[in-house]
Amino acid sequence: MFPDDFEEKFKDDYFQKSIGTIRAALLVALILYAAFGILDFFISPLSLFKVWIVRYAVVCPVIMLVFASTYLPVFKKINQLVVCIAVLTVGFGIISIIILTGDSVTRVYYFAGLMLVFAWSYTLARLRLRNAAAVCWTLVAAYSASELIWHHGPWAQDFINNLISNNFFFVSANILGMMANYYIEAYSRKDFLQRLLIATKQQKIEEEWKELLDRNETMTTELNMTRIIQQQLVPREAPVSGIYSLYRPMEAVGGDFYDFIRFREPHKIGIFISDVSGHGMPSALITAMMKVLILESSRLKNDPAKLLHHLNDFLNDKTGENYITAFYGVYDYHTRKITYANAGHHLPLVVSDKTVRTLKAVTALPLAVFRSAEMTKFHHPLRNQRDVLPANAKLLLYTDGLIEARSISRPKVEFSSVLDRVVLKYAKKPSREFVQSIFAELVKFRECETFKDDICMICLETSPGRRQKE
Repeated sequence: MFPDDFEEKFKDDYFQKSIGTIRAALLVALILYAAFGILDFFISPLSLFKVWIVRYAVVCPVIMLVFASTYLPVFKKINQLVVCIAVLTVGFGIISIIILTGDSVTRVYYFAGLMLVFAWSYTLARLRLRNAAAVCWTLVAAYSASELIWHHGPWAQDFINNLISNNFFFVSANILGMMANYYIEAYSRKDFLQRLLIATKQQKIEEEWKELLDRNETMTTELNMTRIIQQQLVPREAPVSGIYSLYRPMEAVGGDFYDFIRFREPHKIGIFISDVSGHGMPSALITAMMKVLILESSRLKNDPAKLLHHLNDFLNDKTGENYITAFYGVYDYHTRKITYANAGHHLPLVVSDKTVRTLKAVTALPLAVFRSAEMTKFHHPLRNQRDVLPANAKLLLYTDGLIEARSISRPKVEFSSVLDRVVLKYAKKPSREFVQSIFAELVKFRECETFKDDICMICLETSPGRRQKE
């Protein structure tokens, strides 16, 4: 037995699972009980009228009434009682027929009918164990009493032997029937409990899934807000004409970062570009720190190496396991000279009409790996480098997402293998068209518009006469 609240749920579930079987059992009982009337004609012709009154005027109508009652709403509450009445009616009907025949030989044929009633009651009728046992043992007692009360003839040894023999089979059938009924109900209870546990787990899973969806919606909202904020960290446009930038993060937020630094001299511009290892929110948070650091270190903007040293010493031990490659250069349009420092970043390309080269530099270690003093000790200090760019050329700065992009159909081939050819192809175009054309070629090479790393490019035209925008 379950606790009271579970027991009520089980009873309701047991009824729902049993109602179809109960109706089928009643129909089977009605058909078989009515069909056995044909045998009455041959077995007990002398008592045929009385037997048929019991069979067709009493028992069959009761079975039909019980079957009809299964469609009433009240049947759910009284189904066990009503089915018990049906079993007793069927069993007492057979006992009555045995009494009416009077012939000991004829009784043997109806004796088997009670055995069928026991099997039917314990299995098909879907009675609970205690109810099935109560009605079936009542029938055994009624049969024994009827044999003793309405016995015809002398109390011979054969009568006693038959009575004992019949009761032995009745008792055995009841014991077997009770065992079968017990296991049927035990299975039903186990099945109910398993389904209840599954339903409970399913409900819990659905609740957890809903909670995850809510969290995901919250995270998506926050991520979108973070993306908007990060977009505000990078310049919408360059402060100097002739410069164009493109940024495509692989996720909502990325680890690439760039910035333009103004000078009092209108012919000078500072360009910063960096790439944080990893992706997603941690990288985005580091780029936010870098934006703040660049703003507060404006006093160092004329000295790229000192600015990168300052960033390195602040970021050290504050980025977890992430490191940052960075490049910062100051370009003078009058002299076409660029002063720069590089911390593990890919060197920018210098693109003219017919040639492509990189800036001259000794690359130091990335930021946030060692302190500046340790970098100097390891002979990898951050140092300023200088280069003079050709007239009417372009300086292309980029992150590794550009050159490490791989073709889907040729996964071993990187975009770096065709980059020189691509930049020369569009070398004469203005900076905007130059960068957009390179990106179009990248998409064509990749065979899709999704990438496994952030894509960032900045193009600076070296032509003299460029001025800061108002």
